[in-house]
Amino acid sequence: MRKIFTSLASIVVCGLALSSGVFADANLTFEVVVPDETLIEISLLNSDGSALSGNTSIDLTPTTISGSFFNEKNMTVNVGTNNEWGYNLVMSVSNTSLISTEDGSKTIPTLTSKEGGYTCTVDTANICDFTANTWGYKLNTATNLSAATNYLPLQSSITLNNNTSKVLTPEATSVAFGSKVNADLAPGTYSTTINFIATANPDPTPIMQNITTSTLASLMPSDGDITTLKDSRDNNKYQITNINGTYWMTSNLKIMGTISASESNFTGADFNISAGGDLTAGITYTEPRAHFNTSDPNSSTYGAYYNYCAASAGTVCNSSTKQDAIVDICPKGWRLPTQTEAQAFAYASSSNKNPVLAGYYYGGSLGMAGSYGYWWSATASNTSSQYTLYYVGSSWGVSYNDEYSGYSVRCVYDIPPTMQNVTSTKLAELIPNTGDTITLPDERDNTTYTVGRLADGKVWMLDNLALDLTNSTTLNNTTASNTNASATTLNYLKGTSTGTTSDKYATAAVSNWTVSYSYSAPLVNASYKDTTQPLAMEQSGTGKIGVYYNYCAATAGSYCYGNRTSEGSPSGNASEDICPKGWRMPTGGSSGEYQALYTAYSSDKANFVNALKTPLSGTFNNGSAHYQGSDGYFWSSTYRSAANMHLLYVSSSYISPQDNGSRLSGSSVRCLFGA
Repeated sequence: MRKIFTSLASIVVCGLALSSGVFADANLTFEVVVPDETLIEISLLNSDGSALSGNTSIDLTPTTISGSFFNEKNMTVNVGTNNEWGYNLVMSVSNTSLISTEDGSKTIPTLTSKEGGYTCTVDTANICDFTANTWGYKLNTATNLSAATNYLPLQSSITLNNNTSKVLTPEATSVAFGSKVNADLAPGTYSTTINFIATANPDPTPIMQNITTSTLASLMPSDGDITTLKDSRDNNKYQITNINGTYWMTSNLKIMGTISASESNFTGADFNISAGGDLTAGITYTEPRAHFNTSDPNSSTYGAYYNYCAASAGTVCNSSTKQDAIVDICPKGWRLPTQTEAQAFAYASSSNKNPVLAGYYYGGSLGMAGSYGYWWSATASNTSSQYTLYYVGSSWGVSYNDEYSGYSVRCVYDIPPTMQNVTSTKLAELIPNTGDTITLPDERDNTTYTVGRLADGKVWMLDNLALDLTNSTTLNNTTASNTNASATTLNYLKGTSTGTTSDKYATAAVSNWTVSYSYSAPLVNASYKDTTQPLAMEQSGTGKIGVYYNYCAATAGSYCYGNRTSEGSPSGNASEDICPKGWRMPTGGSSGEYQALYTAYSSDKANFVNALKTPLSGTFNNGSAHYQGSDGYFWSSTYRSAANMHLLYVSSSYISPQDNGSRLSGSSVRCLFGA
């Protein structure tokens, strides 16, 4: 862990008021803390350059100004550092008022007038309350801050300087201190303490474990862009490159020793990368072995070598079983690339893939260093081999190699799964068993849904869709919505139901494409002809009830009473909907997916409803919601008749996976993963 060293100096300023007259003196003490490995050097000097040390008297004999007394003392704080990122100098103050050290019962007059010894400009007037019987400070033009021509009141914490690079020759920050003493102040000694703290600035390199997709996109917006990130486990830094929208380490991993599970791509106990010994000891499938040759001048570039048991954090250590690596020693949020990703990397034309010809360890010896480069993937080739990315000559490719060999590791950023980007492989990893659940956000509005693998083996949304159509961009992003319509077409679908076929969808009355929290929504007064409009309704405070959609809205305006090309009633099944990209409305009817799911639960209503975690949302028609808490209605994509579509109906005593509903009514939408 990187150490931050601080040096501390303290000042005690005292004032003595006598009945026969007023004068002030001060005793100044300071302490410098020198760490084992000095990063910060700090010293205090008088304005004449002499050192302030031990107890130093500061003569603050005041001058009478408008009935009060004021004087000042200048001093300089010198700070230097060999820290690459500079230092931050802060002055902290224990108390800004003159507090008696002799008799705590004495009270100090509170004077509201700003008397003598300083002036206030417009830009400082709001904080310039350096009144009588208080301490003040002033920075001079030698500092890196704007010169302060006026005294300001001491505050609890004041940043004096923030230098962002090495300062091998100490630089000076000059500060003037003053005590403003009123002639009527009770006799005594008054003091405050000032601490100077110089802190080494932390390395600003972003941490791999904390990085987000949006931050990576801002750092590397285009293919081939590079940045540098730091692994918080050992502070090693790695080049990261955008390769066709995927973020790759293009430096070789160097980490060795025992690594933290909380900061790595595995769970459970911490893992010793070389618990089975060094790769120089020979070959093994079953023990994690690694090697990092610190005496080799190429080690900083070559990185470390890992057998597959080590690279997979001790999880793939059996040559008799074909097994992909689900976890590995990459930083948290990163992972070994799959075979497919490795091939995409090999085929990419980017010039910044940075081949490192580290060679490999085999039979206890390093071979082909300077000629070959090999990197493990997460994908098994057979029981004893894993696919590897390689570079030789001027060519990239993918091959496979024995798990006991020692190869390099490069990690790829594991984009957090969303409803839109999750894959069947990822779902198989996250929710492999019936009853398993996870939560995923919908990229369109960031609403989070619980999804789960049910008894039919498929992955279902276990919450009702709550997509808020008041956002005019919600469904225009066809990359995030399960619709083939163009953004322009979807905008047309916001039109009113008046006019001819040619202009029917050409207006932009957004109010007709809306989710409302009041009974004034278009769905309230919907009549049969209004099924030309995508209407919806969400009631305030209904939570998991979600949104009620008429069928025109549920199908993103693609399946309405008057469809896009004619005034006739549509027929056939709906092929588009408002589910997230990669998800869809289930099929209905006797051979549909609702029926298959019901059958998978052996027609057991209680288990079926519990598996779906079904909020009994009721329906919305004739101006209000009905049957909330007792019945549930869930659209399917399957045609039933000219006016109706199949849906799933659930009540307290009955389940009908083949039910039907009027397309103008507002029902719930559940989405199913996959094509």
